[in-house]
Amino acid sequence: MDFSTAQLVAVSAIFVWSGFVRAGLGFGGAALGLPLMLLVEDQPLFFLPIVATHLLIFSGITTGLRF
Repeated sequence: MDFSTAQLVAVSAIFVWSGFVRAGLGFGGAALGLPLMLLVEDQPLFFLPIVATHLLIFSGITTGLRF
């Protein structure tokens, strides 16, 4: 898992964007983020921990805002 600086910036931007989608709509952040991350690097196994972290963080934010 050796990403260049440009790839790390792109993945970080996709992560934050999909988090806003998740927090704003309440669903779909990971479903929209994973295909975009696969455009950066075509190895889905690299991005599964990132998607899992994304779901934990932004699900907590969404749940906190709903209560």
